[in-house]
Amino acid sequence: MKTSVVGFDQALQGKMAGVQVTNNSGEPGGSRSIRIRGVGSINSSNEPLYIVDGVPYGDLNAINVNDIERIDVLKDAAAASIYGSRASNGVVLVTTKRGAKGFAVSFDAFAGVQSVSKKIKMLNGAQFAELANENLVNGGLPANPMWNNPSTVQDNDWQAALFQPAAMQNYNLNISGGGDKVTTMFSFGYLDQGGIIIGSSYKRYTARLNTDFNISKRVKAGITVNGAFSKKDNIDSGGDMSAINAALYMAPTTPIKTSTEGLFGLNSDGSQDPSGNSFYGYDGYVYHTRFANVNYFPQNVNNPVGISDKYLTNINSSQDILASTFLELEVISGLKIRSTLNLTYGNGFSENGRKSAPDALNLMAQLNSTPTYNQGWNKSDQWNWVNTIAYARSFGNHNVSAIAGMDALELNSTYVSINTTNAPEDQQSISASNIDTRIISGYPSDYGLLSYFARASYDYNGKYLISGTVRRDGSSNFGPENKYGVFGSGSIGWRISQENFMKSIEFINDLKLRASYGTVGNQNIPPFKYLSTYTNDAGTYQYTFGPGKVPIPAIYQNNFGDPNIHWEKSTQLDVGFDLAIMKKQTLIHI
Repeated sequence: MKTSVVGFDQALQGKMAGVQVTNNSGEPGGSRSIRIRGVGSINSSNEPLYIVDGVPYGDLNAINVNDIERIDVLKDAAAASIYGSRASNGVVLVTTKRGAKGFAVSFDAFAGVQSVSKKIKMLNGAQFAELANENLVNGGLPANPMWNNPSTVQDNDWQAALFQPAAMQNYNLNISGGGDKVTTMFSFGYLDQGGIIIGSSYKRYTARLNTDFNISKRVKAGITVNGAFSKKDNIDSGGDMSAINAALYMAPTTPIKTSTEGLFGLNSDGSQDPSGNSFYGYDGYVYHTRFANVNYFPQNVNNPVGISDKYLTNINSSQDILASTFLELEVISGLKIRSTLNLTYGNGFSENGRKSAPDALNLMAQLNSTPTYNQGWNKSDQWNWVNTIAYARSFGNHNVSAIAGMDALELNSTYVSINTTNAPEDQQSISASNIDTRIISGYPSDYGLLSYFARASYDYNGKYLISGTVRRDGSSNFGPENKYGVFGSGSIGWRISQENFMKSIEFINDLKLRASYGTVGNQNIPPFKYLSTYTNDAGTYQYTFGPGKVPIPAIYQNNFGDPNIHWEKSTQLDVGFDLAIMKKQTLIHI
């Protein structure tokens, strides 16, 4: 059965032993966390290193799953150590489709509807009214007159109002072709995923071009370009007061929508009482007011359907570009020199706003009489230059290979945020806001890596295997005394199925014993934590000077530098076996 997935992280989910994929949220286009053999760090990131066609890449949603040829996961230190400090939590290798000789066109389309499979069973209106009034009386409080006749109260399903059937469509076009000298693969993808919570959605466009050149018998080159453009409408789906939890807190006797504008109440028969002030009709939805009896209504929560649909705006858009090129020269048979230059560019934009709520709703849950409009930009560019020299040769039953190289990387990023107030609802923009209350913040974040590595391996007739790796990494995240770390690993293996005494056991296709030991480093900490830094937070912290005690914005220390911060090291010992039986239909890895 073929299923449609949004990203390759979903393609991994439940498919590989030792790899755990967790949804961080249920939003369309929401992020996921991948853990390889559990948590590897207490204080730093536990995300693995993602390598797409040899390029370090961070945004999982920027890769169209239809472009993927295969996914490999390096779990133990011996396998991952060639990638150095960034591989302390494992490595996910993604290989995309390349062009082939001839000409081929394929088109893939998917459309469907998503819906909530199961809602949490709650009390209906009559049950709630009876129990709520009983609880009030038992607590020595007067009953709510609106609930005096449980058989006539309103019965509203807040979950049904918040959740909605959501359409999803996904289209992918792939064109491949070429000859002896040049092969090309071009793909285009479009994804439109509605959210099952009102007010949420996700759209993404992707394009990829992979071209390979066979310049001569000994010279090869290639170009890869990948672009992803996305827009996501977010809602608050996580946390104690998220839209989902708020729907569970809301009483079924409280109306959800109304054509009334302004204050009103409810009678015991469920009809509107124009003289009441417990509810307020605003923008088509019903909200609790600040006049409502706190014994009758939940605190710090209000109509999650109206808030998600019309009151809050939270939009994120991003553009991600990857470009990579390589040149490979085979000097003599088995000896290859390769140089790869990778460039990535990311640009993100976010805008979120809150409308002006009527005075009766001021400071009720997320409702506020002061409108806000905020924008944020983040930009990053990264270059990665890798040069290697590799040798592989067979001498009878003896097979040897070795690779050595250098890996240099630099990332530069900038973030700017502008928070504003009192922008008119029909002109939400920075320029339309109150200039006296604008708060602007921003910061750069740069780091670099310089690494040297080598690996050698030997096997006898594919039966006895041994390999070793050493890598020296330098990171700008550490001070001069702790900048470099050296990490190594080794592994051995015995493919028992290749022995003569195993030839008669036909149902065993492969059986290998293996053991490895190695160390990898982790440098995933904020840059320059070894230095003390100072900041001005727009006046929250102030000094007072002179006889008039005039307040002056203060510059204060926001990080106490520690020059002894150094590499986090992870040491792993792995012993296990791999078994394939029944024509490799059953695989066991321990």
